[in-house]
Amino acid sequence: MSLKNKMIAITSIIIIVLIAASSLLQFVETNKLKQNTNLVMQQLESNSKKDVESKLTGLSTEISQHVMVLEQQLDESMANAAYTLQQIDAQRNVSNEDLKQIAKQTKMTDFLLTNDKGVFTHSTDKASIGFNLLAFDPNVKGLITGDMKMLEGPLTIKKESGEIFKFTSIPRLNGKGILEVGRNAEVFEDSLSKFIQEGNGVQSIYLISNSNVVLTESLKTGQESVLKKGSTTKDETIKKVVDSKEPILNLEDKKAEIYYPIIVDEEVRYVLLAQVDTTSYFQNATIASETLNHVQDTLTKTNITSIFLSLILSAVLIAALVYIIRRSLKPLDDINMQAQNIALGDLRNDKVLIQSKDEIGELASSFGIMTENLRGVIHKVRAAAEQVAASSEELSAGTEEMNAASEHISATIHEVNHAMDKQVSELEETDQSVASMLNYVQHIAVSSDSVTKRAVEASAKAANGNKAIGTVETQMDMISKRVTESATVIKELGSYSSEIGEISQVITAIADQTNLLALNAAIEAARAGEQGKGFAVVAEEVRHLAEQSSDSASKISGLITRIQKETAKAVESMNYATAEVDGGIVVVKQTGEIFGEIETAVDEVSGQITSVSQSVKELNNGMEKIVMAINLVKQMAEQTDQGTQNVSAATEEQLASMQEISAAAIGLSKMAEELMLVINKFKL
Repeated sequence: MSLKNKMIAITSIIIIVLIAASSLLQFVETNKLKQNTNLVMQQLESNSKKDVESKLTGLSTEISQHVMVLEQQLDESMANAAYTLQQIDAQRNVSNEDLKQIAKQTKMTDFLLTNDKGVFTHSTDKASIGFNLLAFDPNVKGLITGDMKMLEGPLTIKKESGEIFKFTSIPRLNGKGILEVGRNAEVFEDSLSKFIQEGNGVQSIYLISNSNVVLTESLKTGQESVLKKGSTTKDETIKKVVDSKEPILNLEDKKAEIYYPIIVDEEVRYVLLAQVDTTSYFQNATIASETLNHVQDTLTKTNITSIFLSLILSAVLIAALVYIIRRSLKPLDDINMQAQNIALGDLRNDKVLIQSKDEIGELASSFGIMTENLRGVIHKVRAAAEQVAASSEELSAGTEEMNAASEHISATIHEVNHAMDKQVSELEETDQSVASMLNYVQHIAVSSDSVTKRAVEASAKAANGNKAIGTVETQMDMISKRVTESATVIKELGSYSSEIGEISQVITAIADQTNLLALNAAIEAARAGEQGKGFAVVAEEVRHLAEQSSDSASKISGLITRIQKETAKAVESMNYATAEVDGGIVVVKQTGEIFGEIETAVDEVSGQITSVSQSVKELNNGMEKIVMAINLVKQMAEQTDQGTQNVSAATEEQLASMQEISAAAIGLSKMAEELMLVINKFKL
């Protein structure tokens, strides 16, 4: 395989391996991200479900406590109304119209009076007159006998009309019978409707007795009724709640049903059934899930696009490298062919013309100079050989002209010495060629240093990439922290909202009591005349309640201020989170730029390695040829020197022995012939 094909193959393999490794890494990281995303979504769904259960349980607890407080307040109001009517009944006979007027003033629905037998004689509802209260509720008998002072009943069905009422009974003074106050369930329904209007997803609220009777029904606008008020439900869950005294939560899809026991005197009096649309509770989890799914889809598309672009880029890079390598190494083919011709003895080729200024251009120039020098050496050696042959012929011409021959030999020796000087000069030029080769060695060293430097740069870039990735992780940690702070602030806001609700309930209760006491004071003052001064205590109580109302209003104002501050904190935290996300995006971009620089550095290193390989190859070829030329010239110089010595010896001894001169001439002639045979191998 040629050097060009090797370089193309190696470079292509490196590019393919790098792209394959990058694609594999992207695929692995994407799979890891998908797995982590699925785990996060599962955890988020689980946490959301737990959070919904906690919130709904808390909401049910709040509603049940509200019902208990409302019932206590209603019991107090009904008791006060009953005692007011008791005083009026003791002073004079009360008619049905009087009962209606008093009921209107005290905000009660019904007032009823029985005789000592328990039969209703007076009532705001004419349909009740004639019914026996003892038949409806045997427990009231203790009021007639004096064993009981008051009987406060739960919400129940009014036998006369089938409506839902709450009754409070006390004895009439002087043993006249029983006085009963009734209030319909509308006050409960109106109060429970407030929880439906708060936008918390509550669709309907039912209040069910421990005997499965539907007592109240509060529906959201447009919501269909599930249980009819006054009917008896067959829902087995209610019996389970009554028996266990524990709440039961049924959560399915985006709907929830909460069965919550309302316990009075350690017994379940009512079961609160709330039907809730949990869509708003799962809204954050749904948004997060959709966002994570979108991120997964985007990453998948990005990876596919990246792999596709990488394949296209690989093909383009490989094609470009093939073109560049072939174009860059083409002059080496010309140099190689000329070197082969020189090895065969053909020195007739012209100088290789290369316009490039790189190492290959310098090598071609040096190779041309070496060829010219070698051609000159051959010319000079041939001339010297011809001259030696002529001298040997003159020596063989005859011994008669010995003296002339001696002079001629002396001249010949001078010419040979001159030729030797020229050979020394050529050897010096050859030495310069060797020095040029040393320059190539120095260039190799410089290239090696450059390769090392590029490798260091690549390592530094990789370190910077790792550092940038670490920064991305830090940014993500900061985002998590900011989101946690926002969640904490929101929880605190929820807590403050609960406090505001409780204080509002207190203010409402106090307002009701204030109205009732004011009514009692007005009635007593009107009826008692001078004795009305005894109601100063009531007036004092009214003042005290007014002060409580003022304090509660102040607390509400303070809580609103705190809520505003916490809201500001939440906004600030979210702003921080946004800033951190922007920082993470910048860091990711920096990471991409750094890895781009790494790729450039690797390309430069590859180019340097290619240059070094080419320089080493050409240096080796040049050194071999120079060594051969120097050895050949040295051999010729030695042979010429030997011939000169022989001629000198013949000159000194020519008078002594003609035979020796003849033998020397013959030897010189043979040497000239051999030298000509060697020279004739070269084509000039």
